[in-house]
This record gives sequence, C-alpha cells and structure tokens, in this order.
Amino acid sequence: MNRKNIENVKKMEKEITYTQAVSGHDSTALNEAKKEKDRRKEKMSNSRKNVVPGAREALDKFKMEAASEVGVNLKQGYNGDLTSKQAGSVGGQMVKKMTTTRKTKTMAFERISRVADGHSVRVEYIVGIAV
Repeated sequence: MNRKNIENVKKMEKEITYTQAVSGHDSTALNEAKKEKDRRKEKMSNSRKNVVPGAREALDKFKMEAASEVGVNLKQGYNGDLTSKQAGSVGGQMVKKMTTTRKTKTMAFERISRVADGHSVRVEYIVGIAV
C-alpha cells in the first residue's frame, strides 16, 4: 500500500468510529471522535497566526482606506451590521488595489524562423508588474 491508500484507510476508520459513536454503540469512540475534532479546530486556529509583526494593523488600515474609497462606514472591531454587498465592495476594492498593474514592459527580439529557411520571426514578451 502506498502512503495515500494508508491515509484513506485511516480516514475511513475514523469515520466508522465516529458513526459508531454517534449511533450510541461506543462511548469511547465518541470521546475519541470529539478529541479528533478538537485537534482539527486547534490546528486551524493556529494557521491564522501573524507571521509578520504588525501585519494585522497594516491590513486593518488598508481595509479602512478601501472602505472609505467605496463609501462604506467601517467601525473598529465587529462589523456584523454590514450587508453582503457592502462587505464585498470593500474586499473587491482591496483586491483591485493589490492587483493594479503599475507598469507594462515589452521585451522583443528577432530569431531565425524554425519553419521557413532564410526568414526571421519577431518574438515579444509583454510583462506587467502588479503592486
């Protein structure tokens, strides 16, 4: 068995254990299933830690700027009163600002044609730098 098959078998065993636990066949299986769920939650919460110090504050400032540009009034902290349209417009503005093409460069050169003898072909590369 290769590694992927072994992982699939382990997943199936966990699912069977969870099914048995939920149906009331095995209380220890239920406890194990709950522990596994908690471990997964813990792992997911660890993935949101800041890698760069001060990044959270910079992103919050960037979000506030984007919100003011599209006319959405954001508060510090929880903004659950926003409509989906308002929240989407803030996120869309952030993406728009992050992917704006600042400068386009063209690089070109001539090369000998691979198809026709005695002819040359112009090759162009157009590069955009995103900011």
